Amino acid sequence: MPALRVARVVNAIQGFLDEHSFRRQVPQIYVAPLGHDVDAWLGLNLGSGSLGLAGVAVNPVIGVRHVGIESRYASWSSGAEVPDWVKARSTAKQGHPGATLAVPLGYLLPDARARLWEFDREGREVTPDPLLEAALEDYAWPFMRAHSELATIAMGLDGWRHAMREEVLARRAIACLMLGDREGAVAATSALEDRVSRMVGLAVPRYRAVAEGLRAQLGG
Repeated sequence: MPALRVARVVNAIQGFLDEHSFRRQVPQIYVAPLGHDVDAWLGLNLGSGSLGLAGVAVNPVIGVRHVGIESRYASWSSGAEVPDWVKARSTAKQGHPGATLAVPLGYLLPDARARLWEFDREGREVTPDPLLEAALEDYAWPFMRAHSELATIAMGLDGWRHAMREEVLARRAIACLMLGDREGAVAATSALEDRVSRMVGLAVPRYRAVAEGLRAQLGG
C-alpha cells in the first residue's frame, strides 16, 4: 500500500526527476549528482491530508548530501557505546542516506510555512498552486544548486534551524574542518560539547563520539 501511494506522487513529478537525473536510492528518497561529492536530495514524506485514506499527502523534504561530511560523521559516531537494539536499528537503516542540509519544501515558498501536497485516489493533484512539480523546479532546485559546494553547505549550516541543533553543529564543525577553517570548527565543536553536556538520552553517546573525533582532528 505505501508503495502505491508513493507511486501517485512520483508519477506527478516524474518530469522533474528525469530532467535533473534523480534516481531512487531507497523507497521515498531520491538523489541526483550535483557537484563534487555532493548530491541533491529529495525525501517524500507521506502524511495524512484532508482526503484521508482516499488520497495521499506528501511533505517533501529537499536538500543536499555531502559524501565527505556524512562519511566522517558516520565513522566517528559508529564508535559510540549504545545499546545493542539501537545498533541493530542503525544497521537496518544503513543505505538510507540522510541529507546534510535539508528543509521542508513549504518553507522555501514565499509564505514560508509547513504545507502538504495532496493527491486523490486517481493520482490527480488537488493542492492549491503551486503544483508540486512546479514548486520543486522553481524553489527546490535553486536551493539545491545554491548549496552544491562544501563552502556553501558550511555557510548554510551556520544557524540552520530546520534540524536538531546537535546534528547541525556536528556537520558544521566537520565542514569547517574540511575547509581548513579551524576557528569555525573549534566554535562549532565547543557549542556541540556544551549542548551534549546538558543532554540526556540515547543520542548522547553518538554526539559525544563525534565531538571526540573532531577534537582529535583539531589537536585537542
